[in-house]
This record gives sequence, C-alpha cells and structure tokens, in this order.
Amino acid sequence: MAFMVAAVVSGVVQGGGAAAVAAPAGLPDEASASAAAVRFDRQVEVTGLTSETSQVFANPGGTFTAVLAARPVRVRQPGGGWAPVDSTLRRDAGGRVAATMSPLRATLSGGGTGPLFASRDRTLTWPRALPVPALEGDTAVYREALPGVDLTATLDVDGVATALSVKSREAAGTAELAAALRTLSPAPDADLARLTAADAVYPAVIAPAITVGAANWTMINERHPDQSYSSYDRGQGAKVGYVEQSGDGWERYRSIWTFPMENLRGKHVLRAWFSSYLKHTYSCADTWTDLYLVNSVNAGTTWANHWGSWPWSSYLAGANNSDCRDAGRYSEWGDDKVTKAAQDGTGWGTLTLGLRAGDEGTINTGWKKFDENRTALSVEYNSYPQAPDQLSVEGKACGAQPLYVGTTSPTLRARPRDDDGQIHDTYFARGERESPGGRFVTWESTFVPGIPAGAVAQYRLAGPLADGKLYAFHSQSHDGIDPGEKSAYCEFYVDVTRPHAPPAITTADGRYPADGMVHGGVGVSGDFTLAAAGVADVAGYLVGVADPPAHFVPATTLGGTATAGVTPEWRGTNTLYVRSVDRAGNQSTTAQYHFRVGSGAPPAGHWKLDEAAGPTLADTAEGRQPATLSGGVLGAPGRLFGGPTALAGGTAATAGPVVGTADSFSVAAWVRSTAPAGTAVTQEGAQVGGFALGRAGDRWVFSMPQGDSGTAARSTASSAVPARQGVWTHLAGTYDSATRKLTLYVDGRHAGEVVTPSESWAATGPLVLGRGRGAAGPADPWQGELADVQVWPRRIYLSEVTELANATTPVGEWLFEEESGVTAFDTAGFGRHVTFPGGTHPGWGRREGHGGTGRSIHTGGRPGTTQGPVMRSTTGFAVSAWVKLDQLTPGWQAAVAGHGSRTSPFFLQYAATSRKWAFAVTGADVDNPVQHRAYSTGEAVPGRWTHLVGVHDPGARQVRLYVDGQLASTVSAPTSWDSTGPLVAGQGRWNGADSDFWFGGLDDVRVLAGVPTDLEITALYQQ
Repeated sequence: MAFMVAAVVSGVVQGGGAAAVAAPAGLPDEASASAAAVRFDRQVEVTGLTSETSQVFANPGGTFTAVLAARPVRVRQPGGGWAPVDSTLRRDAGGRVAATMSPLRATLSGGGTGPLFASRDRTLTWPRALPVPALEGDTAVYREALPGVDLTATLDVDGVATALSVKSREAAGTAELAAALRTLSPAPDADLARLTAADAVYPAVIAPAITVGAANWTMINERHPDQSYSSYDRGQGAKVGYVEQSGDGWERYRSIWTFPMENLRGKHVLRAWFSSYLKHTYSCADTWTDLYLVNSVNAGTTWANHWGSWPWSSYLAGANNSDCRDAGRYSEWGDDKVTKAAQDGTGWGTLTLGLRAGDEGTINTGWKKFDENRTALSVEYNSYPQAPDQLSVEGKACGAQPLYVGTTSPTLRARPRDDDGQIHDTYFARGERESPGGRFVTWESTFVPGIPAGAVAQYRLAGPLADGKLYAFHSQSHDGIDPGEKSAYCEFYVDVTRPHAPPAITTADGRYPADGMVHGGVGVSGDFTLAAAGVADVAGYLVGVADPPAHFVPATTLGGTATAGVTPEWRGTNTLYVRSVDRAGNQSTTAQYHFRVGSGAPPAGHWKLDEAAGPTLADTAEGRQPATLSGGVLGAPGRLFGGPTALAGGTAATAGPVVGTADSFSVAAWVRSTAPAGTAVTQEGAQVGGFALGRAGDRWVFSMPQGDSGTAARSTASSAVPARQGVWTHLAGTYDSATRKLTLYVDGRHAGEVVTPSESWAATGPLVLGRGRGAAGPADPWQGELADVQVWPRRIYLSEVTELANATTPVGEWLFEEESGVTAFDTAGFGRHVTFPGGTHPGWGRREGHGGTGRSIHTGGRPGTTQGPVMRSTTGFAVSAWVKLDQLTPGWQAAVAGHGSRTSPFFLQYAATSRKWAFAVTGADVDNPVQHRAYSTGEAVPGRWTHLVGVHDPGARQVRLYVDGQLASTVSAPTSWDSTGPLVAGQGRWNGADSDFWFGGLDDVRVLAGVPTDLEITALYQQ
C-alpha cells in the first residue's frame, strides 16, 4: 500500500567483485539522498526534512515522495533522531501521568490535589482531590472523582478529551459537578441542564471538548449537527457512513483530515494518493468509500457549518473494500483528481480531504472505521530547476552592464541549480543585439547534457563572432522531468583590437625620475603615473619590474590615468614595465621606464643591548636615538656563549619615533621567549602600537592595527611553524606600503605574510623594546631576552634578512699545531682550549696535516674536551674538521661532538653501518634519541684526509653535510636541544656513556655560530 512507503529498509548491493556496500536508510539532504537512491535503486529517506508529521524519500527515478500525516506520528528525541508516538499512559517520577512518547508536553493527575491536566500553556483543575487513576492505554480513569461521578481523561497527540459518567440524579445536582463543568466544558449550563433534565437516564455521560493543539483531524455527524468532534467521541477512530447505533438511533458520520503542504510550495506534483488503515466494517461485502476535497477544519467544525463543502464536484476518488473480521488493511485513493488537488494544495499551504460513504442512504451498508493515526497523503513530486546563476563570459562574471571579451570564440558558463541535486541538461541561447536591451538580430541555442546541480556548465562558441558587436545569452536547465526558470540575459561586446599605443610613464612623487641620476634606495617605494596615451578604452595597466608585467592597477576612469607604487629591490638601473589593458583584456605593447636606484638605506636605529649597565642603551645607527631602560637586567647571556650579552625583562624606549609606519619600514631582533605571548618591539601611537613584532600563542607574529584605536581590526602575519620556547630566534618583519603587505621572517626564512585591507597609519610615539601598547596603556610584556634590535625606513628583502639571521661568527678554532703537551689552543679568541687529560698526548706534532703541511693530532681513541659549551645547538651553527680514519671499523667513531647528560647534541662522525661520513643532530637529551642525520654519498676512505662540514639550519629546519667543499646531503631536522656540556674532539656520548672514540688524524677543527653560505663552506675547505 502507498502509506507503507514510510517503511524504508536499508539493503546491501554487491557489485563487480567489490566489497559489499550498504545502502543507507537515510541521508541528511536531498542531493545526497537522491544520489544514493539512484545508485542503490531504492528509496532513501531525506532525514533533514523529517518532522512530526512528514517524511520525504528520494526515489530511484530522481523524484521525491513526501508522506504527510495530519497529526503528529513521531517525536524528536533529545539526542537526535525520531521515535514513533506512543500514547500509552505511564506514571512519571513526580507521580503524575504522561504519555510514553508524545509531542504534547502534558501530564494528568496521578491523584491528589494537583491540576487534572497541565501543559505548557493550559491547566485544568478539579474541585477536590482526585483518586489515583486506573491507566487503560491512553486513558486515565478516576473512579468516584466526585460522589457518584466517574471521570476519564484521554491524552491524545493534540489535546485531552474528558468524559464524565454521572450515575444518579443526586450526583448530577451537586455544586461540585457544576464547578467541574465550568472548568471542563465550553457550554457548562447546557451540559448541566441535560444532566438534570426530568427525562435524564443514568448513568449519563457527557464529554466536554478540549483541544490543546491544532484540530487537523475531526468528524461531523448529521444526527448531532452542532456537535464538534475535535475532542469528542474519538476513541473508536475515524467513522464513516450511515449506521444504527444502539441506544442512540441512527448516525451519519464523515471524517476529515488537514495535511501540511507548505514545504511542497512551488513543487511539481507528479502523483498523489490518500491512504488510511481500515480497521472495521459493518458489512463483509465490499462497499465504496469516497474521497472529497473539502473546506478546512478547526475546533468548532460541525455538520451544520461544514457539510455544504461536500458537493459532487469536490469528489476526487473512491475505494471499494471491506474488513468484516477487523483484521485491518490499507485503503488507497488515487487518480488524476487527487494529484490535481495536491498540486493546488502546494499553493494553499494546507490540503483538507474528507471521507464519506459512497452510499449514505442505506443504513449500515457503508459503515466503516479508519485509524486516524495511520492516515496519510503521499505526494510524489519534483523540484523545478531554479534559474541558473554564476553566468560568465570568458571567466568574467555577468552583471548589470555589458561585459567586454577579447576573443571571437568566447566560453559561456552557467551553473544549473536544483533543490533535488539532479543531473541537468543546460541550455544556452544567444544572439547578436542591436543595442543593450534591444532587438536580437540573430538567435541560436544549444544544450550541454549531464551537468550535476551545483556544477558549472560551459559552452565555447565555435563560430567566430564579429569584432565590435554586442551579443547576449541566457541559460535554462532541464532535470529530465521539468524545465526550470530562465536566467536573466548577460550581454557582452566582442573586442579583439588591442590598444594602439603603449602607455606613458612619469614619476608621480618625484622620487625616481628618469634622468640618469641615482635617487632613493633599495626598499624605498616610489609612485609612478601611468597614462593611456590617447587610447580611449584603457581600463587599467599591468605593472611590474619584469616583462611581461603582471600586477593590474585600474584606471581612475575609462581612458584615464592610474598611480602605481613600486619598491625597487636592487641597486643600480631598474626598469619598470607597463602595458595598457582595455576592457576586454587586450594589452598594448610594453612601455619601459628606466631609473637608477641607490643603495638601501642603513638602519634608522640599532640597539645591540650588550651594555653592562644602564639606563642608557646606545643606538649605533646613524639616527643616534638612544633608548632609556626601565627595569630588566642587562648582561644576561646572549645567543653566543661568551659573546655579546642581552636584555632580560624590563623595557626600553626612545624619546620619539624612529621610523614612519605609514610608509615602508622593517624591524628585526634576536629574541628568546619564555612565555606564550609578548611584544618584543613596537612603536607607539596614541592608543595602540603601530606594529608589533613578537609572539602570540605558539606562533611568531608581525601585526599592524588598521587604526590608532583599541577596537581597530588587526592584520597579522603568523609563522606556520610553532615558536620554540627558550630558543634564540631571529625575527624580522617588513611592511611594503606599495603593496600593503606585511611579511614575517623567522631565522632568515619567509614565515608568513598578509595584505592589509587599507593603508597604514603613522604611529608618532617612541620606539619601545620589551612590551606592546594597548588602549589602556603599556601591555603585552615580553618575557625572555632581547638582543640586536634594528629598524629600517624601508622594506628589507629576503637576501638581507637571511644575512642578518645566518651571519656567522667563529666561536671556536683548534688548528692542532702544538708539538707537545695536553692543550690545543683556541685561536678564535674565546679561550675555549681543548685539553687532553692524562699527560702529554702521544699523538702531538705529526707533520702530516691536511695538504701535506703543518701539524695535526692523531687521537688514538684518547679524546680532548673544552671547559664548557662552545655554541647553542638549537641555533644555527656549523662544525668543520679535516679527518683521516686509520681504518673502517665495525664501531661508530665521532671526530667532533657535543656532550650532554645522556647523549651528544650533534655528531660529526663515521657511520659504521653504512661506512659513510655523517653529521647528526639529536632531538633531545635522552637515551636512544631521535637523530636527524645527513650522510655522504660515497664510503669513507681510510688513510686519506677528508674535509667535513656539518651545518644545522633551524630556519630551514635542516641538517646538511658537506664533503670536500661539496654538499653531500640534506635531511629534515625539526627538533634539537641546547647542551651545557663541552665540545669533545675524538669522542661522542650515547645513552649516558662515553662512546664512538676516534682513531685517526684530526686537524683544523672549527665551529661557527650562524649558518654559513656555500661560499663560506668553500672557503673553509680551501683554508
């Protein structure tokens, strides 16, 4: 039967030897459910459209079926999902009586003095304490609720129905019964008159009508034309027909349902059918029951005010059946009239249908009872496709004004739309027009098949269109069932004629005139005026420092000028390349503008922060703007052991601004962070800092607010890689006023960028180190150390940033030219001598240094150590040495290594397992740590001097090994750690024990803080 469409069962589809795939019972939206229905060839529920009264199913043929109930048949569960209505009464934890599962949030008295009935917006009282009720299905029976009066209350999904059984005339005459009727009955006086009439027969039953929800199902009865059945006489189901009732004479009933249609508004109804569960007939012979389209109903609907809406012209369909043994069966009414009524109902918002006996004149013959809760209207429908959107020509979005395209064979695009997610044939109709919005001169159309809803259909016009002509097209889609709406027209001109002259270029601000003289400097922006040179339809200009230029700058008006900002990146002659571009995208030939640029401006301020005492911190740049210290500690350990010191805590500020933040500028600093937030450098405005370089959460940041206000939006360039707490890190931030771009560099590498939505503003307060500025005053203090802060009145470039971050400093050098003793002296000047314990080392003084000259040492497994650490192994560093193995051994050997508690932070070594040279950095001072190791390409050669350089590059997060001046390999190194132990020549440390002893020659060991360039590596090799 049609109503059984609600019982959709998931299944399994086997295909092509592949694993079985279960067909889903439901999916949340129309598109996915429809796709699954087609794939698995079965109905799939659209769970997102399920409600108390409706379910929607996607059909394999691409349509949908809505199953609508007049009354709630399911209830939303707190955790999601639905459960069927169950009106069986139960006692709740509070002692009241409620339905097991009902959308009506209501309770009945469980006995006592509380209200008889209570819902969210309605309460019914009783004049005295009620007895504990007997629960019979959906009905509570209160025996002797008043002396001689039994009360029943039935909870339904849309209200409560009460009935009073008055057993005697004495009971009918009490004041308490009169009070009860005033609470329960809309006509208490009439009810009381019936009960006390002289001819009243007892027990007398009266059933006041009370409905809390919508009255979407009711009956009418000709025998009692003024009786409403919205909450009366509903316990036996929906009655239909002419019957002789025992004790009441004849009755002629009709039943009526109102179905919700609002969610089908605008849909195309393909088929509709009404179904109801027949649970009783008087006759075993099949009889007709007819379906009518009738007027809507409410709580006051009666025979008297409704029977006139049942003319024969409202007849829709008939069903001929019986159920004399009350076994139960579905009846169905469906034909073209039902379908038309459903289509009309989509525009009305509701549809009201009624059942009556086909023969209402013969008593008992057509008498039937239907289950009002198993009655449904099923509607198969299709959604009309909407008008396609996202129309474009050659990638240009259509709008109110005609487009211009630079090809005679443009590609038209449109996106079909459909709520159901169907596959569409998409039509393109186009032609030439006399004028915008005018008459078509030509017309043709085509269609593109098989476009899913939401995808874009495109069609390339094959025949050449005419240059200078106006064309228009619109689009429409068809989902295989219905055509959709047509889109609006999109007009476009064809223009394949390029601008006949290149643009004119002049300096706009006088900073870079084309006079052959040197002006400005690298990183200093200049503005240039671009003019159309008499070409009337120039829409803008392509600008760049390379040909072809790529950056588009729109003209102020058609054929007008534009101003382009350019920031030169190199010293000497620079060339600006510009092309005019018309509305169709046609480009002119390239104009060139040559101008000479001076060296980049030096820093406007440079504070090394290596003073022994304050409060004045020197500015070593030309600006000579010292900073005044407030709090903090000078002389804190810097990034180099034994090198320049740093500022720990506190703040320092200049007397006034150092750079103009409305123009291009840059800032850089060495920082060590000990907290997840803080500003290292800012320049103050009245309420906020003009920029902030520092840390926010686990990211390094360079940010600028869009105005001098505590509520201004902030543009922030953030690092993609998390900040490493407690590790010295080089930060640099640049702002390019020509492009409004903020760029952040971390350890010499590009880390993040963002374009600000508007031009910057001038922060005219002091430059401040060690904190930020908020609307309430100083804010965001830096926790950790600062060193080597610099600012520039220009943008600095990656090559400059890399040089700042990676600049090398020799922090240890041992040439092993000694002839005897226990000490190899540090010629780098830091006094970090290597001592070989145990008396004069027998390996001294060998005249077999690398290259055949000088001396070297043969360690023979007897290592030497420095007094303490040489460099920070979390920062950039390089270790180089000339090495000569005695022989290839089965054990690992370390020529140079650091020492920790459990392991070495790095090893420059011979790797026994591969017989290759290697450089490794460990991830932590633990047993069996993660190792990031780079290997040589070939095996180590014993008895031959080989030059090794190991490089740790934290900016690139890499470890590199160079062999004899050439890069051998590179590996990723995301982790490292700082050791406070010594540097060791001829030994490593592993799992808490000395290991990897070196047997062979060792010469010219050098350690550099920083990351050397390839040229520096070559110099080390050739040294």
